[in-house]
Amino acid sequence: MRLCPTCGVQTAEDARFCANCGAALAAAPLAPAVSAPPAPASKTSATKVIVIVAIIVAFFLAIPFLLIVAAIVIPNLLRARISANEASAVSSIRVIVSAANSYKAAYGHYPGSLQQLGPPVSGANSEQNAGFVDATLAAGTKNGYAFSLQRTEDPGVLDDKHTTQSGPPEGFELNADPLTPSTGFRHFFAAEDGVVRQNRNGPANRDCPPIPGSSDD
Repeated sequence: MRLCPTCGVQTAEDARFCANCGAALAAAPLAPAVSAPPAPASKTSATKVIVIVAIIVAFFLAIPFLLIVAAIVIPNLLRARISANEASAVSSIRVIVSAANSYKAAYGHYPGSLQQLGPPVSGANSEQNAGFVDATLAAGTKNGYAFSLQRTEDPGVLDDKHTTQSGPPEGFELNADPLTPSTGFRHFFAAEDGVVRQNRNGPANRDCPPIPGSSDD
């Protein structure tokens, strides 16, 4: 805008005469430009910093609480897992004992290994792969426990020449032991009588106490 040198009224820059007083504007100076007020400073960066600091402080304040919760929850979870593994081991023992008795009924003697109770790789069931348990149990490892089965021999009797005559296989011994202390506390044992026995200090045997609810068949 231009200022009229005569009356001081602002007129258009391209005007040749003042619209107020009619004076010539050829030499009239330009009116000073009116500057816009400064824009308010952005608060976005400051807000982000405050949020980040608040998150960091909250995290460090929460660490002791999280540690307390972990100290309570983790041992309980481990105990629950171990209890589940032990219950699974007892259930698997009962399955194997039943399978061993079915094997004897089919082939006239007890199996000499878990593999003989497992399914055949191909073809029909046989004395070497009778198909009485699944492949997982036949492999000897399940839910944190290792299983092993051995056939026991008849100790025999002395004949009139004081020679021991061995009889046919008459039983079996089945052990279930935890793979690590974190997968189970108890060791289990069972034989042809079907009684499941337990020991916390090492592999179980026929002399160990039975688990609650286990009795002779």
